[in-house]
Amino acid sequence: FESLYNEALNHNSDLVCSNRQRICPKTNLTLSYCELIKIDILNSEEKVSYIFSNELDLMVCGKLIKKSLMIDNYLFFQNIYFEDMYIAPKIYFYAKNISFINKITYNWIYREDSTSNRFSMKHAIGIGGLLIDWTNFLIKENIYEIFEKDMLKKFLFWLYWAEERANKFIIKIEEKNKV
Repeated sequence: FESLYNEALNHNSDLVCSNRQRICPKTNLTLSYCELIKIDILNSEEKVSYIFSNELDLMVCGKLIKKSLMIDNYLFFQNIYFEDMYIAPKIYFYAKNISFINKITYNWIYREDSTSNRFSMKHAIGIGGLLIDWTNFLIKENIYEIFEKDMLKKFLFWLYWAEERANKFIIKIEEKNKV
């Protein structure tokens, strides 16, 4: 994280983003790679539309967040599934200066049996709560009417993802019950 820290110091950044990759633990091969973040857009008037676009990843791993950004805006990680998606839009929104280093600082080890690859009622509750949380956030900032469609598109993207996971989960249960 030294490179993230140095970037924050050199550019007085509230948030420093970097790349991450998903790795298969058996083969050590890269399964996916996080796309470059469009810093010019995040530091512009168009940032909210970009935050809720499918172009921007809402994971907070591989990022360095200035402590005062969290404290001054009463931001905290909730003890809920998808906590990154609850807090990332707010972090991006409140950050006055965002930097990016084109370096992989986070390796996500992809495991078939991980929480990220399952679906449970906790996942459903987490996804369902996003709509309420994001809506309340946009209302609080007096920008709901402007960005409602962008926010709903992002929510529907994650709702569809949840539906796919739930269907795979149901199929596994049905196959297990046949045995």
